[in-house]
Amino acid sequence: EGDVTGPQQEPLPIVNVAGARGVGKRRLLQALTGSSLQPSALSCEGLLDTKYYSARVQYRVIDLLGGPSEASSGQGLLEAEACVLLWDTSRPETFAALRTAAAAPGSAPPQSGGDIVDHHHHDDDDDHAFGD
Repeated sequence: EGDVTGPQQEPLPIVNVAGARGVGKRRLLQALTGSSLQPSALSCEGLLDTKYYSARVQYRVIDLLGGPSEASSGQGLLEAEACVLLWDTSRPETFAALRTAAAAPGSAPPQSGGDIVDHHHHDDDDDHAFGD
């Protein structure tokens, strides 16, 4: 007589926080969530509260440059509703790691279909439309 387990909860939206070791990923998450994060933690939940809406999200830490995360190669880097990329401007290798990870096979989300269409009109007569 009915479902006693209650309604199914939808999975939380994922926000990836990616960067090389030592750029402040966990510190940023501590500031966003207001809770302390263990150095080995690879995810946490938090409330994303903006001027327009509030949403509970799952933050996922992606360590690059040999970090302990399974996504250290960039696998799944962009497979999320949002991706925050962090680097240290005094350490160029941290930016290079992001570029490498974003370009790696499997880092980009699957294409939703459709082609890119160039709608730019190339008719030379248009250049003279205003009496040039």
